[in-house]
Amino acid sequence: DGLSVPKDRSDSERCRDVPNTYVPGRNLIFLSLAAAQAEVLGASVVYFGANVVDYSGYPDCRQEFIQAVEAVLRVGTKAGMHGKKIEIRAPLLQLTKADIIRLGLTLSVPFHLTHSCYDPIGTVACGHCDSCLIRKRGFAEAGVVDPIQYAVC
Repeated sequence: DGLSVPKDRSDSERCRDVPNTYVPGRNLIFLSLAAAQAEVLGASVVYFGANVVDYSGYPDCRQEFIQAVEAVLRVGTKAGMHGKKIEIRAPLLQLTKADIIRLGLTLSVPFHLTHSCYDPIGTVACGHCDSCLIRKRGFAEAGVVDPIQYAVC
């Protein structure tokens, strides 16, 4: 709670270093849980919503990370020991935020129920953190009005 969330950073600033909003092991934990469930169900594919284009410097939103987790699953699961691969697919990985929004519109995503603000004010997105800036630009580039409320526009 004592750390301040980076605000109004440029694209080059976002890609320069891993920000303090990074949560160590977050995607590793999520993918481990998803892979465990996949193994129990006999599924061979896990879908992962990471995006490298707007990843804000997070190391666990890159193709190299996904490949490394797949390698671990090959040697660290019963399925892998029996030659059953658990593949991680990240269909959003190389899309721009505008492309993701356009895809979401074709899938009827209820965007009014979403936000990923790092520093919300109550239930309202701040409008200045990396996530808010990337989202607002994505909606603008997609030519669509963002349906959520921001504390500051």
